[in-house]
Amino acid sequence: MGKDRIIQYNNSITKTKQKMKLVYLIPIAFFLLFANSILSDPLDVPYSLQKLVNNFDEEDLAEKLATETEISLAARQKNHALRKYILAEEKTVPQLIRSYGYPVEEYKVSTSDGYILTIHRIPRPNSRVIYLQHGLLDSSATWVLSDNGSLAFTLWNAGFDVWMGNSRGNKYSLGHKTLNPQDARFWEFSWDQMSELDLPATLNVVLSTTKVSTLTYIGHSQGCTVAFGLLGAKPEWQSKINLLISLAPAPFIGHLKLPFVKGLALLPALTLNLLFGKRGFMKDSSDIPFNVVCNISPNFCHNILCLLCGCNSTTSVPVNRMSLLLQYFPAGTSVQNMMHYTQSVKSQRFQKYDYGTKENMKRYGSPNPPVYNTRNITTTSIFFYGSEDQLADDVDVEYLMSQLLPPAQEKYKLSYGHGDFVWAPSATVAVYQPILKLIYKYVVNKK
Repeated sequence: MGKDRIIQYNNSITKTKQKMKLVYLIPIAFFLLFANSILSDPLDVPYSLQKLVNNFDEEDLAEKLATETEISLAARQKNHALRKYILAEEKTVPQLIRSYGYPVEEYKVSTSDGYILTIHRIPRPNSRVIYLQHGLLDSSATWVLSDNGSLAFTLWNAGFDVWMGNSRGNKYSLGHKTLNPQDARFWEFSWDQMSELDLPATLNVVLSTTKVSTLTYIGHSQGCTVAFGLLGAKPEWQSKINLLISLAPAPFIGHLKLPFVKGLALLPALTLNLLFGKRGFMKDSSDIPFNVVCNISPNFCHNILCLLCGCNSTTSVPVNRMSLLLQYFPAGTSVQNMMHYTQSVKSQRFQKYDYGTKENMKRYGSPNPPVYNTRNITTTSIFFYGSEDQLADDVDVEYLMSQLLPPAQEKYKLSYGHGDFVWAPSATVAVYQPILKLIYKYVVNKK
């Protein structure tokens, strides 16, 4: 690309900084107001609904609702059914996959630093392997939430062996050989460790189990970040990934417009450490009855997704799918991982976590964290990105593409927000069908 492209990108970063206004501090006020519930517990539920859920015992529901003279048997049965609907247990990812009629397998992956990850597979033995890696605050569930139109099912129906990873710290990867999630040390990680330790450990399990030498990698958001980090730091992995497909990739986020993250980025690092400490971030929301909440107040559910992913990511998600989605998202990460993202906004670099000058010298031998090298990545790369994406801005994505050698083989720019690539009903046609054609073009039919 040359120096002109770098100068142009840096100038655009400067202009973006100049446009930052106090409006980005609004999410901070909101966040701090509900910090305890957001960090330690699921998002708060309206008191009356929570009281309904907690106080009614299923066996004597009728007695608690009314006396024999105040309510009929039919009405009691109706309330009993409502109770079951409200408290319907969230399916695990394997249960969800089976409910759609697909086979499923679950594997455990141990990392070199003791984390125990859970990965899921929709098996089709002796077929080409495709690996899917979720984005920030997400999980393997994201690939199977759109019925038969989900990307994982689309790929399996087309004849592929589909694997789905889970990064450390999300609800499906809370295991460790010596630590537990109540221990602050458990949460001392960011996407550096996901890239350096989680991803190679997981891919090694996939490759050894299937006995194949290469696989196709599809990542969304953070799933792309960890892939580019691994391929840049350990070039030997490039020969094991026959095609890299990036959906809303976010290694560079200098032009990020998401108020929630941008607002956090305005706070000094010391303030963030004092406020949030070493702990989990939005660890689970599965015990909130979103199937009821979203039907009662669709705007409430829309605003949750709007806060986390950008409002343009939710306009096309119907209420029934939104309630299902919010049973699985957010799935959690560490506060340190979120701080890494705020650092990326400030630095405008794709670099390792900044521990401060003294600790950086111990860990990196330099006062500044090292930058990930994307210029040595030669893996065939395809990009899908959105003009309405408030997290992975199109300017940042295009800059990333210019930093690859060779540059992206193909790129598709859609009028999508950040979450649309995995949640929008239209993605089945607009994204997943083209992905199938690209896999056949660059992998299956490659000469």
